Amino acid sequence: MGCEAGMSDNGPKLDYRDGREDAPRRRNFAAELRGGIAAGVVTVIICGLAWALPNIHLSARPNRVAFQTDEFTWASPSLCTITFLAMLSLQAFIAHRSGRRGLWMGMLIGTGVMLLIEGACFYSSWK
Repeated sequence: MGCEAGMSDNGPKLDYRDGREDAPRRRNFAAELRGGIAAGVVTVIICGLAWALPNIHLSARPNRVAFQTDEFTWASPSLCTITFLAMLSLQAFIAHRSGRRGLWMGMLIGTGVMLLIEGACFYSSWK
């Protein structure tokens, strides 16, 4: 007997699916980017508030009001900043290692832009 179409010597030929069809779908790059930017922005806002709120009484002007001082509080804001930036860095490292490029790129963009904005705000308040 000869081989007919769709038949082999070992029985009927199975029509297999391509394995790429069963692979999980890639996440949307734009959504990852937006999420990363949001994470970076929130982290820098929290760090900026940690520096601003304890030092609200601080003034660089020579004619200060009674509650204002020139003593700068730095210990607790530094600890908060180091903690939050370390957590963001760990999340960015994990995102990078898992192939979620948009997420870690967004974290870098969001953190960088917000640091520039907050740096300008703090600089202008001391002029």
